[in-house]
Amino acid sequence: MANKIRVALFISQLSLKKLMRNPKIWVMIFLLGFHMWDAFLTVRYKSAELGLSVSPWSIPFIFNTDLTLAMLLMMVVVWFCDAPFMDEHQPYTIARSGRTVWFYGQVVYIIKGTFICLLLIVFFSILPIIDRFALSDQWGRVYTELASQNFIMESGSILNFNVSPEIIGRYSPVIATLLSTSLFWLNSIFLCLLMFALNLKLPKYFGTGLALFVAFLGGGSSIYNNLGSFTDVLKKIIPTCWCKIDNISNNPITGRVSFVYAYTFLFIAIIALIIIAKFFMKRYIVEILPHD
Repeated sequence: MANKIRVALFISQLSLKKLMRNPKIWVMIFLLGFHMWDAFLTVRYKSAELGLSVSPWSIPFIFNTDLTLAMLLMMVVVWFCDAPFMDEHQPYTIARSGRTVWFYGQVVYIIKGTFICLLLIVFFSILPIIDRFALSDQWGRVYTELASQNFIMESGSILNFNVSPEIIGRYSPVIATLLSTSLFWLNSIFLCLLMFALNLKLPKYFGTGLALFVAFLGGGSSIYNNLGSFTDVLKKIIPTCWCKIDNISNNPITGRVSFVYAYTFLFIAIIALIIIAKFFMKRYIVEILPHD
């Protein structure tokens, strides 16, 4: 058993190294950095206007913005769109390790790879404000001012990320950040496993297309907000919507899903997708691909 675990971890590390050698990853990292720099222009302007430093707690607001959330989730999907990660070397790796060990190695790779994506997002949420950065356990006046309706009305601007007064009022910065990052990570794992399972059985474009669609729905709530009661139904059944913690509440009066529901749903969905993908993997025809 211990040897199988070591082999699975080794396979996951090999897949991670292959990912980091892929040019598309570095292009997407550059685009991520560019988008985040642009998103923080308003924060930098407000910080300079007030003459105050900025606290590091921007992640809940980044994930609370439709366009940015959709982009980040779809970025994760594109990173792992080559699922089930077959290349000219994998058939030989499967022959030596066995299908089950290889499969769990790829699951670990997805977990590790999506966590690296999350770390990159956190890094690029700090980089644009590094010259104005100050550690604090409070939201700080900059974000409090940006959350006020008066600021939005006076400036006439639409913020590049949504500084929600509800988040500031309901949560401490640490709790909000932990909730946002954990839900984003679990959703990233969910989307990648969805692709992995479907691409083992169906053409790749089907699994990738469905994952992109679910990712888009998570950040596209502003598009279907006018659908009445159907909007509430979508926000209860589409897990990517829960990266926006504004869509979750433990108060049953609000009609939103609870955090217990969100985490339970995601954990069950992830386990179910692993079981389904393993079933498909046992029947997957491994083809020997030609070397370049």
